[in-house]
Amino acid sequence: DAELRDALLSDTPKRLLITKLADQHGKEAVPLIRQQVDLDYPTQDLFRSKVFVQLAEPLLGEPKQFLAQLKLGMVRVLPETVTFKILKLLPASMSASLLPAETEVSVDQPTSAAKSALPQQTEQGEVAAID
Repeated sequence: DAELRDALLSDTPKRLLITKLADQHGKEAVPLIRQQVDLDYPTQDLFRSKVFVQLAEPLLGEPKQFLAQLKLGMVRVLPETVTFKILKLLPASMSASLLPAETEVSVDQPTSAAKSALPQQTEQGEVAAID
């Protein structure tokens, strides 16, 4: 979670990902890593939004928990629209009845191409060539 928060707050979150992947796969893989990261996440903001979803997913997957945290002031929604103002003012039993029974949150994962674009390490520890 700390790495996700760092990426969310960073001015260049894609660079953090590229650096982390380069540490894992070797510096010679940086051009391929950068190319694939740019394909998967064309802008810093798109990357940042995917990071935010990963951080928020546990909370958003539990609407009652989200509502409770909103009422306690632990979650802020900006801009605070009329809907969120009403949710905060209603008694918990009334506002909970407005929530869906189940919520499924899906997070877009990097494409399989992102994984296949990275060099694979052989059993001898060498980096295999990519065709």
